[in-house]
Amino acid sequence: MGLEPAEHARRPQLAISADRIFDGYRWHDDAVILVDRGVVRWIAPRDQSEDDWPTEVMPPGTVLAPGFIDLQVNGGGGILLNDEPTPDAMRAIARAHRRYGTTSCLPTLISDTRAKATAAIAAAKLLDGTDGILGLHLEGPFISRSRPLNKTISNLWGGRYGCGPGDWSPKTVRSPALISTWHLPSRTQ
Repeated sequence: MGLEPAEHARRPQLAISADRIFDGYRWHDDAVILVDRGVVRWIAPRDQSEDDWPTEVMPPGTVLAPGFIDLQVNGGGGILLNDEPTPDAMRAIARAHRRYGTTSCLPTLISDTRAKATAAIAAAKLLDGTDGILGLHLEGPFISRSRPLNKTISNLWGGRYGCGPGDWSPKTVRSPALISTWHLPSRTQ
């Protein structure tokens, strides 16, 4: 049914028509959302829509409303990214969160081996911002060896706080399709 999250961003202009649209402040009945290059430009009554814009007509009774963007999703639908760092797992995790209003997310790889981190980074790059996956949240690897909490010491990657010089720095993993978030919680002391 309708567009998948982030799919609209690949189209230059698009109108999405629905019976009811909530903009976060008020309701718009029989309206259309006008999206230009992935950005909502305005909401208008259906009869005032841009005639030359392609229009996605949602099924009768559809309500469109803003969705959540979750920046740390450890898993979903019975899948943990650490167990299966693949594009299919990321898609399944995003699908599982959609029914709760999450339109886009960053699947989280909890501190793990280099091989798992490399696989998760490759999966996020392959998805390139599609299917509701905005990128990847890498937890760690900067975890204190003296206070690792529930982290397995053998999974920490070397160096004083789990990462040696040049290993997995934001510069190393960042790409236009990959958002990396580096945790520096209080346990790094």
